[in-house]
Order: sequence, then structure tokens, then C-alpha cells
Amino acid sequence: MPLDVDGRALHPLADVLAAAEFPLTGLLPAGAFDRIFYLSSDAAFDEDVLVLALELAFEGELALTPPGDSVFSFALGSATAGWTGIRAMLTLGAEPSILLEEVTVAVRLRADVLRDVTTGGPAAIIVAADLRVTPDGLTLERFAGAGLAPAYVADTEIVVRADRVRPVFGMIDPPGWLEDREDFRGLAIDELSVTLPGKYLTTEPGADLQLKLAQAAIDGDGFSGAVSALADPEHPVRGTLFGFPFRFRALELDIQRNAVRAGRLAVDLRLTPLETGGREKWIALDVGFAAGRQVSAGLSASQPPGASDDPRFLVSFEAAEVVRLGITALQLDAGGFVLVLVFSGAATLLIGAGKVNWPTVAFDGLGVGSDGSVRLPSGGVVFAGSATAALGPVTLRASGFGAGAGAGGSLVLTPPRELGVELSAPPVSGAGIVGHDPAIGRYAGALAVQLQRVAVRALGILDTRLPGGQRGFSLLVMLSASFSPGIQLGFGIMLTGVGGLVGVNRRIEVDALRERFAAGTAARILNPPDPGRALVTQLTELAAVFPPAEGVVVVGPTVQLQEHFDERTDDDATLRDILRSLRDVEEEPPLSRPVDVDGIAADLAAAFDPARPDAPVRKRVLDRITGLDPAEPFAPPEPCIGLDLPVWRELARLAPDWLLPGVGQLDPDVVIALKTNPVFIDAFLTGLNTRTLEELRWRNIRVAGGCTPLRTFWTRVAAAGDGRRVDDIIGIQGWERASTLGDPQHSPDDADGADPPARRTHLVAHPPRFTAL
Repeated sequence: MPLDVDGRALHPLADVLAAAEFPLTGLLPAGAFDRIFYLSSDAAFDEDVLVLALELAFEGELALTPPGDSVFSFALGSATAGWTGIRAMLTLGAEPSILLEEVTVAVRLRADVLRDVTTGGPAAIIVAADLRVTPDGLTLERFAGAGLAPAYVADTEIVVRADRVRPVFGMIDPPGWLEDREDFRGLAIDELSVTLPGKYLTTEPGADLQLKLAQAAIDGDGFSGAVSALADPEHPVRGTLFGFPFRFRALELDIQRNAVRAGRLAVDLRLTPLETGGREKWIALDVGFAAGRQVSAGLSASQPPGASDDPRFLVSFEAAEVVRLGITALQLDAGGFVLVLVFSGAATLLIGAGKVNWPTVAFDGLGVGSDGSVRLPSGGVVFAGSATAALGPVTLRASGFGAGAGAGGSLVLTPPRELGVELSAPPVSGAGIVGHDPAIGRYAGALAVQLQRVAVRALGILDTRLPGGQRGFSLLVMLSASFSPGIQLGFGIMLTGVGGLVGVNRRIEVDALRERFAAGTAARILNPPDPGRALVTQLTELAAVFPPAEGVVVVGPTVQLQEHFDERTDDDATLRDILRSLRDVEEEPPLSRPVDVDGIAADLAAAFDPARPDAPVRKRVLDRITGLDPAEPFAPPEPCIGLDLPVWRELARLAPDWLLPGVGQLDPDVVIALKTNPVFIDAFLTGLNTRTLEELRWRNIRVAGGCTPLRTFWTRVAAAGDGRRVDDIIGIQGWERASTLGDPQHSPDDADGADPPARRTHLVAHPPRFTAL
């Protein structure tokens, strides 16, 4: 407290501590005791312990630091408040200590743990408490009023504040959620209010995003805590994110020991510049936060309705007669002063649609910076479709070309992977294509020419690598010619095509070729269709049937045969004979068989046998006797007894805290409503019935194995008003196997489920006496 020392004698406390050889001077900074004075003192002896009651005074601020702790410090007084007075108890003996009574302490944290928003310096929690200094360190006792002013978490711009902070130093017990950390020393906060950085997230007036961080802890390892929040459909939160309107969906934030381990904000973002036709354009975005004030964002895997009109893309846009854009992935990196948008997807120009066939441009990792820079990915921008150009009857086609980033950010052009040409000049037509796959070092080409009824096709593959990465090459060339009509060879067989193949450093995979003959797909290899339409399939088939093999040469002809029959059967008599042979043949009915009298007699005797287990006489007699085991009907009966005993009375007598925990803490003359616990009742009666049956059997009392003798927990009567007592559960054998404890199916149909009140009052226990006049 502030102190006026004018006219009062000040005695250095250091003189007393030096005379008493006090061992705790190391807890204060060097020279600190020279600034502390005592105004008055009282001494008392208790056996070998000397206790001094002192009135201390010091000017400015006095800072104490626990030994071995670099996160917290305790500050008394103020650098601008003048003199401060404190009552202290100095104990000299086997267990020396200094007790500063009812002082105002500022518990400060390092700036890299929490930074005060107003001052930018270390955050502080102001408490009123007793501060004790012992050889074990500093402890707080009997504290009151601890709050945390708005502060930044670690090196982020996330702001937290709290009204109730528990300083756990010494005598103050930690909260229950820290009971597994017996050595915890620091600040425990049950609930923190969290505010996200305003430059990234701004909410509309009246739609504040209220976030709470539960079970936050600050100790020698730093700040730790976790927060999560989901959108409330009834009260949506809207605002501005990166300058765009947004709708809040979810938030997850995990901070461990001053580091943002994981942070994610899920929102729907409205892209107003891309809206057309009066339709709102919303996309789902996941924003990630990390240490060092870094923020990143990307498209969510699930997008809102209307985000994309094309199932191939998460988000799609179209500017009429300009461009169609499809996005499969988007990433926003905000580091330093430059925001970089990184796209993956495809784009198609719509300018001059119907007249110009623009190729589709595919890109993966194309970046656009807020400073106007364009960052090409290492994979480049690739024209996924084909660029075509028509020159009279000739059409040229190129695909797979693009541009990418080279060394030092230079622009590198990628040559086309396929070049093709088509010719349409009747009676001649044809097409050809050549391609290069640099990944496997393969060159391939195909050619097809049609001249009226004669077609010529060729296919070639040149691999510049042998199996195992050996240097060398392998070549395969196939030629074929087909014609219509074919040449009749007799026996219904017609020759429709001839050809041949040559392979250098190639072999024949006989089993693979046999499988394709069996499946009827060999023609796609030996007589390939037009090039360009199935070139990739043809190359895969050829590589499987004629794989590379060093030192092997394959040469062989090919022929194409077709079944052909010109003979026709049009004679009516012949057709009638064929149809008559196909109808069902009528058979004579079978002769009558004699009746098996002996068999019928045996069946009747078995049906009326009184010794059968299900004989009518046997069943009629046994059904009238209860308590019998159907498997052993002649065994002694075991009845199912019923005990009309409300077991809550015994529970209240033996363990009242289990019946109504905390009822002793109610204020006098208070009535509160109660709610029964069906799960506890089911569990309690299940265990009690099990032990009751065991006790009865131990006492040699016969009782049915599936019996439930105790079914009443409370004292309830039927709702019909006839005074009949109602059970709380049905027989346990009647419970469904898949049901859980507390299932409503466990209660009888006539149980009303009314919940009793609880009252604590002397008026009901001792009612006054009244006299009727």
C-alpha cells in the first residue's frame, strides 16, 4: 500500500538479515535488501524459533524471481508510486521464511509467452495475496482477484483475455484438470476469451465471433491451450476475411509451449467479382495459422452448392465469351508483405467459340503475388487439350506443349508431346501422329490412309532405353493392308487383310498373345485402328505382347480372315422339318403306383405316440406345472421369487452420497427439482440382483437362474390411482441384447417417470401444531 515516510525513522533491513545470517537473500536481486527498510518491529520466541513482526517500506518497484524459473517474476510496488508499506513476518530458525501479508503482487510473464496489447511488454496478472519466501522458492497464499488483460499469444497476433486466473504457486491447489501434474507451478485458467487477428478476420456489427479457450496453462514451459468452435446455424457469423465477405463454419486452435501446433479456420468466402446472373458465388476455404505470424489458406474438400458447375473441379468460374476456369486446388500463402495465390486446375478460352478451337490449359502450382508477380510452377503450364489449325483439307494438331520455370526463374518452353495431321480429300482420307514420352524415352508414330475400299495402316515404336536402364534401343514396326470385298478362300473363309511386323531387340510374349486371341482383342494389335483415337491403348498392348529384349529379332507376316457363307436354306419343307424337331416330345402318362399301407401305418403310429417329447398328453400335463426347466422337466422346480423392497432406503442408509451427492451443501429452506438417473438405476439393480441370487443359492434356496427378484428402486405407485406399486425395471432377461444401460425399454409400460423434488428445511421436519376452532 502507498506509504508516507516523512518524519519516520527508516532502518535498513539488510542489517537485521546480516546479523541473523538469513539464508534467503539470494532470492532477491543484488542490492535489493539495501532498498528495504523497517519502520517498527516486534519479536517473539517460540522454542528455538525467533519470529519478527516488521513494518517494511521500500521505494519504487521490488521484483522477485523464483529460483530456476525464467518465465515468471513477482513485482511489488510500482516504479512511479513512491514508497510502499508492507507487513512482514520474518522467521529465523530451522525453517527460515519471510511472509509478506496482504500484498498486491503483479505476476509477470516473459514477453515471448504473453505480450500485453497496450504496452507491448510482458503481460501481468494482478493478485492480492500473502507472499511467502522459503528455501524452496516463492509461494502465494490466500489469493484473490486475478485477471488477465488482453495479451498476444507467443509470437502471433491472437489476443486472449481472462477474468479468473488461478496462480498455482505453493499452497494454492491446482484445478481438477491439472491433478495429474503434481509438480505444476504457474497459472491455470479455466476459460480464456480468444480474438483472432483483425487484419485477417473482421465480423459484421452484432455478429461477433465469440471464442473460448478451455483449460489453458502457463508454466515454465510456456503457454498451452486448445480452442474449437462450430458455426451456429440459428445465429450465423458473417464478416470480412482478406477483404471478402465470409460465413464462419469452424475453428480449431492448439497452442503447446508457446508454439501454434495447429490452427485452422473454416469459412465460406463470397467472391463478388466473379458473380454473374445475380447468383452469389461462395467457396469453402480452410485458413491455417502458424507461429511467426504466418497464415495460409486452401480450398476445402467439400464445397457449398453452386461453387462448381463441373464435377471435375472443386470451384469453377465462367466469364461469358471470355474464359472458363476450373480449380482443383487453391493455396494462399501470406508471409511477410506479399500474399501469393497458388492455383491448380484448367482454363479454356471462349473467345470466338464455334470458330476457333482453343486448347485447354492445365496448370499445377501457378502462383500470382499481391505485388503483381507471376510464379510459374516447376511442372509448368501445359496445354492439356490439342491446338488445331485447318489448311484446306489438311488439319494440323499439337498437344502437350507449354511453359515452365527454369533455373533462376527463367522461362522455359516445353515442345509438344504429340503432333498430328489429318487429310480429308475424297476419295483419299487419312491421319498420322507422332509422339514423344521423355519420362520413358519412347518415340511412337502411327499412320492410316484410306483409298476407296483399300486401307493401309502403320505403327512404330522406338525405345531409347533397354530393360534395367541399359544403353541401347528397341524397335517395332507393324504394317497392314485391308480391303473389301475380301478374297474367297473356300469353306466359308475370306481373306480381308495382310501385313507383317519387324522387331529389333524385341521378343514375343506367347502367353499374353494367346490371352488376347482367346478374348478376341488380338485384332487391335495385329491390325490397329486409326491412329490418334486409341494410340495410348495400342502402345500399351504392343509393349505387353512384344516387350524389349536385347539380342532378339522378330519377323513375321499377318493375315486377317473372316467367316463368310453364301448358301441359304429357303425351302419350306426343310424349314418345317427343322421346326418340328425342336418342339417337345409328348410322353405317355405314368402307370398308377400301389399304396404303401405299411408306411402310412408307421407314420400314424409315430404321430399319436404318447412318449414323444411333443405328445399332446405330455404337453398338456407339463404346461400346467410352473417352475419346471423344459430341458429337464423332471428336475425339482426353481421358482422366480419377487421381493417388494424399494432399495433406495438401503442405499440412503449405507451410502447417502451415492443417492443424492452434495445435498448437504444446499442452503436451508431451499427446494430444488431433481432428475432421476436411469443409467445408475439399471446398473445398481443389475448388480444387486446378481448378488441376491448368489446369496440365495449359497443358502441352498432354489431359485430360477434368469430371475430378477428386485425390480423396485423408488417407491412409486401406478398412474391409474389404484395404489398399486410400480416396478422401475422389467426382468433383466427381457432386455434387448443390443440395448444400453438406461434404455427406456428397460422400464415397465405403466411407469410414469415422475422426478421427485428435494428440500432442506426444518419447517417440514418439525411442523407447528394447529388447533381447529
